[in-house]
Amino acid sequence: MSIKLMCKKNKILIDLGSFSVTPYTGVGQVAIQYMEQLARHKPSDIEFYLLLKKGTKSTLFSPSFPIQYSESPNTGILNKLINKSYQREYTPKVNFQLRHSLIYVASSPQTSEREPLIITIHDANPLVLNSGKKSKFFYRMEQAINSADILVFISHYARDVVSTYFDLSAKKTTIIYNGVSHQADNNELSPNWLQRKNEPLLVFVGRVVPAKNIHLLIEMMRWLPDFTLVIAGNLQQDPVYTLKLRALIWKLRLSSKVILAGKISQLDKGWLFAHCSAVVLPSRAEGFGLPVIEAFHHGKPVFISDLTALPEIGGDQAYYWHDLEPESMAKVVSCTLGDSEINSEKSIAQRIQRAQYFSWENNATSYCNLYKNILSTP
Repeated sequence: MSIKLMCKKNKILIDLGSFSVTPYTGVGQVAIQYMEQLARHKPSDIEFYLLLKKGTKSTLFSPSFPIQYSESPNTGILNKLINKSYQREYTPKVNFQLRHSLIYVASSPQTSEREPLIITIHDANPLVLNSGKKSKFFYRMEQAINSADILVFISHYARDVVSTYFDLSAKKTTIIYNGVSHQADNNELSPNWLQRKNEPLLVFVGRVVPAKNIHLLIEMMRWLPDFTLVIAGNLQQDPVYTLKLRALIWKLRLSSKVILAGKISQLDKGWLFAHCSAVVLPSRAEGFGLPVIEAFHHGKPVFISDLTALPEIGGDQAYYWHDLEPESMAKVVSCTLGDSEINSEKSIAQRIQRAQYFSWENNATSYCNLYKNILSTP
């Protein structure tokens, strides 16, 4: 497809019409933060439109973007049998020169000559966890790959995973890292659920699911008597796994050393990052690794597995578990945190510098450069 840059503004649709955007999910935060950055620094020669799923709060986004809405699809059994992609219907009211879906499911265009489509793929972990099983996720990913002109991945790891299960040889692909917001911690009040205020803390923040290997962190605490482990995340996401974690804490008699905090407020989260000794993330399924950068913003040490996208995000500023055996993990934490150099001004500054690379400004600039390259390609 060839598109010439004209004197008039090019119109680009940012497609969020296939899922409900909320500030309480990772993808929702990505959408909100990206559009906020775009509103600040949008190019003068581009006019952006926003497509939302009907019912999504438009107040989450800048009023500078004209908003359109997609319709819900037919979700009957027959439709599910025929159309495994479960697309939402969308009839454009404007002639767009380019469309960008910020999540891997795009809303269906109803034009005969379709505008170029960019699709961003955030998470390929279900492919790994299901060993490529042809699930709902698999079919949605297949639909995204088939319909997109350009695929954007948030890490090299995510692209490598997808290319293992799908042929990307005929597709244009690129890597654009997500941005990570940093809010200075102005909360000096420790969480009211934290009993031992002065004990060194190790913090896990994320989804409480088996792929995060949280049970290994609990077992690790047997060899770290001077620390308390805080596990912050939705305990209802996988109730069976949460029950196993509670049973493990009871079995190992660690109820005074491990806190299942559940979902926490942004204020409490900020306090934990600012006051902990380290953030710990032994995950075996991670498309990006948001807590790594959040910890770096506070200058904190991070211990992560050497699996998935984590080494790509942590770089040489993270500390790695090459052996996910609890006693070995504990030794790495104990020896590393026992080194006075870990919290030197130089080390803290290097971690903060690493975090600043993953900014929303860099993210939006990379996307705008991509838009302009596509629009100017003869």
